[in-house]
Amino acid sequence: MNENYICYGIKGNLIRVIHFVNITRNKLAGHPASLVDIQLSGRSDDVLASLDVGGTLRFRRIFEASGECQYTTELEVKLPGDAGQKICWAAPGSNAIAVATGNAIAIMSTERALLLASAGADYPVLEPSALAEVGSVCVGHEGTVTDVCFNADFSQLLSGSSDGSVRVWGPTLKSSPTFATPNATVPCQLVLQPPDGASVSSVFFMGDNLLTGADKNSVLQLWKPSLSSGSFEASHRVTLPMGDGAGWTNVAVDQDADVVLCAPTSDPSLVVLHVGSDAFDAASKFDVTYPILSLDIPREDADCATSEQHLYCIQTKAIQKYSLESSIWMSQRPRPAASVTSPSAITAPKAVAAAVEDARYA
Repeated sequence: MNENYICYGIKGNLIRVIHFVNITRNKLAGHPASLVDIQLSGRSDDVLASLDVGGTLRFRRIFEASGECQYTTELEVKLPGDAGQKICWAAPGSNAIAVATGNAIAIMSTERALLLASAGADYPVLEPSALAEVGSVCVGHEGTVTDVCFNADFSQLLSGSSDGSVRVWGPTLKSSPTFATPNATVPCQLVLQPPDGASVSSVFFMGDNLLTGADKNSVLQLWKPSLSSGSFEASHRVTLPMGDGAGWTNVAVDQDADVVLCAPTSDPSLVVLHVGSDAFDAASKFDVTYPILSLDIPREDADCATSEQHLYCIQTKAIQKYSLESSIWMSQRPRPAASVTSPSAITAPKAVAAAVEDARYA
């Protein structure tokens, strides 16, 4: 989502697009295979990137015309190896995007890709053989790359893998290739190994800290910078109950508020964690109306200090906006930081999330 649109996948490999203000909607044409990720770029640059499991990456511009939500497909990229897992745009306004494909990460400039793409029947198509010409690559993971995340100034890329490792990528010298350098391999700055070695599910930058999720995000590990080693050290870990074993597939981070939001796959609930200087220092669990399929934090909320935490949730039977009063969820504090926070620390008395809105989208 961005300040104009909310997008989500529906049956038939289609994508539903809804305008926040006009309430106009449309269905974007389906992919040839099941969708694995969709991401809108920027705040008002309404370009939607969508990736399917077969390695087809499409870029579509969404706009309002004649009172309707419309779109044009600007580019299709064929990834090598028929594999795609995750996409991540760089800073708002940038035309750079990172794509996790197999055990590597391709960073491409969509502007350069358009120049090198071949004319297709309906829109330009970039073939796998031309991918190296439009950006750089990060190579080093031994397992499938499961998640990628840029830092705020686009100087570093964080990745997690099924091999149990976390890597930080970026130029190591002034002469090193950058993410925008064509036909280049970006150096790996750091390799981190979470304590249990489980497959990494999610990775996030949180200010100076890092956050990683493992074992279907049931284990969240906070990492803090180590001045002595120049790397990061594991500082605090929270273990969330697995319930029926389906895990916590939905995790979102608000860096400005130092908040981590987690939703389980099947249970209609939401866990809110607050990150202190080097540890999780508050946790609360909330009931919601329906199980959450995906969630996102509105970017415009990050620009203003507020006592409320806002988020949009795609649920099984509705799309809803929740406003969580910090006075409620900050009051539920676990015991002083330990190496591992027990599951009982986050099963505080449940409070109903306030200010449910936008059920009209259902």
